[in-house]
Amino acid sequence: MYDEILVPIDGSPGAESAIEHALHIARQNDATLHPLYVINPADMGDLGDEPAEIRAQCSEVTQPVIEAAREAGLKAEQHVLEGTPNERIVEYAADAPIDLIVMGTHGKSGLSRVLLGSTAEKVVRNAPVPVLTIRSGVDSGAEVGDESKAA
Repeated sequence: MYDEILVPIDGSPGAESAIEHALHIARQNDATLHPLYVINPADMGDLGDEPAEIRAQCSEVTQPVIEAAREAGLKAEQHVLEGTPNERIVEYAADAPIDLIVMGTHGKSGLSRVLLGSTAEKVVRNAPVPVLTIRSGVDSGAEVGDESKAA
């Protein structure tokens, strides 16, 4: 059913929960996993790092997902893009043969969500494929790379 699964990650607890779920679904469907990290230039501020160094740091966040997928016998393709996260996620899903997006939420509600917006909510509204959102701390029953707990 799902051959290509996009999992946007940012190193947050919500993203970690989404990774677990994405790996579980990918194992069930023998799907290719696409971990995607989007560098938002608006958030970079005065980091002082060169763009190549920043991309390398982002690759470090995606690399454990690649390794966990490969340990599970799955294919995985790492991606690091620049731009507004919700826009780049939707664009990637539209341009690549993605069947499902699995992404974490930060659990914000009320005024903070309204004022700051929600990347996950914007992706849900605009994505060309189904989106599974995972709240921070929701356990899939399997650790990243742990086949023994997967159903």
